[in-house]
Amino acid sequence: MAPDGARQPRGASWRWHFLGRISRSRIGKVIIKTAFNRYPLSVTGREIWELLLELSRTHLRERLAVTIAAFDLSLPQAHALQVLEPGRPLPMRDLALRLHCDASNITGIVDRLEARGLVERQPAPGDRRVKALVVTDKGVALRAELVERLHRVPPAFAGLSASEQRNLLDLLRRVAVACEQDLEDPDSALE
Repeated sequence: MAPDGARQPRGASWRWHFLGRISRSRIGKVIIKTAFNRYPLSVTGREIWELLLELSRTHLRERLAVTIAAFDLSLPQAHALQVLEPGRPLPMRDLALRLHCDASNITGIVDRLEARGLVERQPAPGDRRVKALVVTDKGVALRAELVERLHRVPPAFAGLSASEQRNLLDLLRRVAVACEQDLEDPDSALE
């Protein structure tokens, strides 16, 4: 049974597997619980949600994995490079927060990026005890190419007219804003 008492749609076991590891995180559960409990969805709404989950699990994940593998990076390493902005040192604890992972995991991610010469640890301005991460010139070049490749529009979008693409963009932006608002008050979505 679904949380709202309705019969689960076929293949509903995916609920707790949303975007791999994120499903086990507080954020993933907030998004999922919100989608199923806080804002009851129509049959069409559930079908849209299922399709988005299926796209993220299959096509988007595969595209992401292939793109990142071309740079010999892991998903967390690629995410870290995307979060780190060239010319803007970021404390390691802040990177951990932005990646939604434990600070102890950041050390391994950063060790591997540093071994490749993509980032450097430097004393943070104002507090030498804190290590800030800086993207190296080599890291800036790799990051730019990685971001460019990740943001290439998939051929599937060619099947949508310019008007359809604008409508889809507007709708997805509205959903993204609603998800962000739910994250501001995560306890209410976990009820």
